[in-house]
Amino acid sequence: MLKHTLLFLAWLAASAPTWAQLSGVYTIGGADGQFANLTQAAQTLKSGSVSGPVVSRCCLRQTVRR
Repeated sequence: MLKHTLLFLAWLAASAPTWAQLSGVYTIGGADGQFANLTQAAQTLKSGSVSGPVVSRCCLRQTVRR
């Protein structure tokens, strides 16, 4: 029984998701942004997954009138 319990715990530890820790510069929006919009970025920050200073750059869509 102990062997099965240890195997289960080892499997559980290996298969548990790892959450990325935010630290650095991130882009919100744009073609290459890490976050699609401000809501997604805010939800990630509120989840408590920050491990260091975070700087957010916003790529705002601009309408050009001709």
